[in-house]
This record gives sequence, C-alpha cells and structure tokens, in this order.
Amino acid sequence: MTQTPYLSFVKYLFLSLFCFAVDQLTKYLIKIKFSESFGSGFFSTSDGQYQLPIIEPFLMIKRISNKGIAWGIDGDGTYSFILTPVTIALTILIIVALYKSSKLNNFLLCFPLALILGGAFGNLYDRIVFGEVVDFIALFQNIFPFIFNLADTFITIGMFILIFAPIDDIYKTKT
Repeated sequence: MTQTPYLSFVKYLFLSLFCFAVDQLTKYLIKIKFSESFGSGFFSTSDGQYQLPIIEPFLMIKRISNKGIAWGIDGDGTYSFILTPVTIALTILIIVALYKSSKLNNFLLCFPLALILGGAFGNLYDRIVFGEVVDFIALFQNIFPFIFNLADTFITIGMFILIFAPIDDIYKTKT
C-alpha cells in the first residue's frame, strides 16, 4: 500500500515533533538536576557536582547555557538578532524540503530531514523562548571539547545520513 504524499509528510513531521519532545524533556530534566548557577553559564547539582559521570572519562553530563550557536560560534549571543532569523529561514526551508521529499516517498531522504527538523525545532525553540540553549552531553572531553544536546545529535545524525547515503538511492522514487 502506497501512502499519499500528504500522509508521508505528516508521518515524518510527527517524527520531527517526537525528536523535539525528547529533546525538550531531556533539557527540562537537566535543568532540574543542575539548578545551581555558578556563573558564566555553568551549573551544578544541589550537592555541588558540576558533572555526572556516565561512562567515565568518555561520557559526562554537565549543564551549560549556550547563547551562541553550534561549537561556540557567537558564544555570548551578540549576533543573535541576525542568527535567529537566519535559523528560522533555514528551518522553513527544511520543512519545504521535507514536504517536497515526501512526494518521492523515500526513507533515505525524508528520515534524515525529519531528524534535522526535529533538532532545529528544539534549539530554535530554546533560543526564542529562553534566549539560550541548554547543552549537557560532554563526550570525549580530552579530545572533543564541545558540549551538546540531543537536538544537536539529531541534526548531526541527519546530516551524516544525507552526506553518506548513496546519492542514487536518495533520489529514487519509491512506489
């Protein structure tokens, strides 16, 4: 049974909204656990821990507030008046791309776009509502000094799939 393009679009839109919801839930839980601010956008737990080891020393949970965008670009949010509208425009373009791609009914194209859209919604929502994004996943801190969140993870996985999927498979129409 083939889905209509509209139903295919709605299915992937729901996946995006699910990613958004999971991202927001994790950020909410991190805000509760790491509620004590000790300046410069860093936080600790009520008992003074600034990080929680998950798989020490590879994976740690620590909360920082990020007013900039990915990888510390515009770390203090000075240019958010430019970057936020650009992010909104790019998010709209992703929605349009997902809608047009859903007509192809191609999983390798629609799935990563849905992940990217869900991540974009998560970080954009935080930026508009709170003026900053909560980051909390510290992975390989000795090698990779960045702290990120699930929205960033969804965006990265989606981009990875788009970049490394066989190009002839991406643009095939599935019936």
